[in-house]
Amino acid sequence: MMQHVRQPLAQAGPFSASVVDGATGFAALSAEWQALFESVDGSAWLCDPQAFRIWEQQMRPNGGTLIIAVRDREGGLRGIMPLMRDLAWRGPAAAPRYDYDPQDRNLIVKRRARPIPVRQVTAAGSLPATMLWVAPLCRDEDQQPVRVAMARAITALSGWDVTVLPATEGEEEQGWIEAFAAHGLTARVQRLGRVAQDLHQLAPFQQVVDRQKKKFRQNVRRAQAAAAEAGLRFEIQIGAAAIASQFGTIAELARASWKHEGRENTDVHLAYEGAQQAYFEAFFATPDLKSTPVLGIASDADGPIVVFLMLRHGSSVTALLTFWNGRQPQASPGLLLLGKAIDWAAGEGLTRFDFNATAPWVRYIADTQRSFCHVIAFAPNLRGKALAMLSGLAQRLR
Repeated sequence: MMQHVRQPLAQAGPFSASVVDGATGFAALSAEWQALFESVDGSAWLCDPQAFRIWEQQMRPNGGTLIIAVRDREGGLRGIMPLMRDLAWRGPAAAPRYDYDPQDRNLIVKRRARPIPVRQVTAAGSLPATMLWVAPLCRDEDQQPVRVAMARAITALSGWDVTVLPATEGEEEQGWIEAFAAHGLTARVQRLGRVAQDLHQLAPFQQVVDRQKKKFRQNVRRAQAAAAEAGLRFEIQIGAAAIASQFGTIAELARASWKHEGRENTDVHLAYEGAQQAYFEAFFATPDLKSTPVLGIASDADGPIVVFLMLRHGSSVTALLTFWNGRQPQASPGLLLLGKAIDWAAGEGLTRFDFNATAPWVRYIADTQRSFCHVIAFAPNLRGKALAMLSGLAQRLR
């Protein structure tokens, strides 16, 4: 549902923003960006500048990326967010579904008619890299002045019709609305019905299970008994070299998983081989990778059956990819492997496990939920105003 939102103007913040081309401007920003990433505890993995750089090289070889850098009066970097500029085909709402990067449209299973060409600015990200840039990278106390500075920079860009920023519902959504209002733009909000789930009260897996309902506890006990009877083995491997040695295993299980061919009732069909495999293998082979790749493997007597790829960054660990070849279903090997990963993270003293998923089964373990929306602003030009009117009409006709 699209909601038309009007808010009072926010005060202009104390920061200034500049916009640089992603491909040519990254080098000058990378050291400061890395330092900011490491200073923001709990930042999303996709704010990692190395993750962005490899993504840009792999997914955007023809360019079209921008980086907004926000600085204080002394010149210190206070916030950063990459953007994409594209000519995209959209419906009357002028918003993407999952295809923030227009080339991802062919990964959507049920495509709708998109008859309207728009010059789009949106947060950088693409489906193969599991990257959806949700928020600017900044310290908590800087969030609103950073948004205000970024909204000012976006508004001042030339040659765009609509900007679409994924946001979490609530404070972040409201913050973007006020930030654009500070520069004379009225934002619309599109509810998405997508909920991401995290585990913030990180503890050993058994303690997490004990907090759940009786039915879930029983299911875990049955899975553990079946795993013991089948002789399943679970291991956690850490570091770029260890994960690189398992690239073949990851690819083999990916081809054997349902994700390779796809299945019914999914919005997106994304096979690992191709763009996704190229991205992750390039990322984890990056020299001097600052974040730490982690791989969980579950095996039976015939070899690996589940792999679980994660990334440790700061005090958090984020789930990236999971592939299961379908063997030993009675043992729920994916769930138990996740349990081993939670035990490892708790043992390392980490405080947050980002499941990076909207899958229903994860809700039995998660203790934190984030609902997502789109904040959509239209350019202050004739084409932007026409699209805003069309978007409002589409809402009223729903």
